[in-house]
Formats: sequence, structure tokens, C-alpha cells
Amino acid sequence: MTRWLLPLVVLSLFAATPATYFPETIDSLWGSKHPHVVVGGVVATVAGKADSSVEFMLGDEHGHFVNCVVPAGQHLQPRVGVEVLVYGTRKVYSVSDRGQGVREINPVEKIEPVE
Repeated sequence: MTRWLLPLVVLSLFAATPATYFPETIDSLWGSKHPHVVVGGVVATVAGKADSSVEFMLGDEHGHFVNCVVPAGQHLQPRVGVEVLVYGTRKVYSVSDRGQGVREINPVEKIEPVE
């Protein structure tokens, strides 16, 4: 019985450990190696998807943007024109026909307005 207890305790400790979010800019996401990031910017567009997820574009003062995805079931609703901090997982996708990669924050775990 105790043989099974130790792995369960270790697993529960890993599951309970909160992620450390590293501050990044939209530009620095291209070179970042951190999986969990916090990025600031202004919400430029918001679109609801058929699967009930929400996608929005976060822009900076240089005109650069990053796509952010709020999964279905989370009750986070960004508003266009509001400056926010977005906490989430940085994802990288390859787009072979364009010869470049795409970065996005997916899933978004928290949206915090900047005051």
C-alpha cells in the first residue's frame, strides 16, 4: 500500500506547483525559450469561435501583434482597446508556405487590466 502512496504524493506536488510566468514583449516572443509568459499590450480584435473559444490580437506601440486564445469554458472576455497583461503558454507553429513561424499565447490562463 505505501509503495503506491509515494508516487501519488510526488504527482500531486507537481500538479499543485504554479507556473512561473516570464515577462516578455511581443517582439521578444520570437526569441524566447520560456514556455509560460506574461505579455502586455492593447487588445486590437476579439472573435468568438464555433467551439466557444475566444481569440484576440494583442498589439504593442510598434504595430506588432500576437494571437491569443482563451479556451472554451474559461470566463475571460477581453475588450477591444483595453491595455492588458496576458498570462499563458507560448506556442510556436511552423508555417511552411510562408517560410516563417507563428507565435501565439495558447491557452491564455489569465487576463489582467493595466491600470
